[in-house]
Amino acid sequence: MEPKAAEQGLAAAQYDLGNCYLSGIGRNTDQAEAVKWHRKAAEQGYAQAQYNLGLCLVNGWGVEKDEKEAGKWISQSYKQGFMMSQYSLSKSNLGFCSVPLQ
Repeated sequence: MEPKAAEQGLAAAQYDLGNCYLSGIGRNTDQAEAVKWHRKAAEQGYAQAQYNLGLCLVNGWGVEKDEKEAGKWISQSYKQGFMMSQYSLSKSNLGFCSVPLQ
């Protein structure tokens, strides 16, 4: 993926670039870089990025584990109707489920 659109602030491109870094598609895996790009998109309200950022935070992928902040991002994604966040918040075995919806 060409990062130009992400660097110009396009949330969907930032999300995609974060996924490339997270999965190692088209570039070396770099979880910290994935968190950086997912956060940029999440801060613009991009629901999928909010969810992925929450997953990174709850699992400590590229960032220190923070279940409270993870819950915040997953909750924001949930409020936008993103299906995976709805499923994740319904599963009691996931760490961020102990964090109340914000």
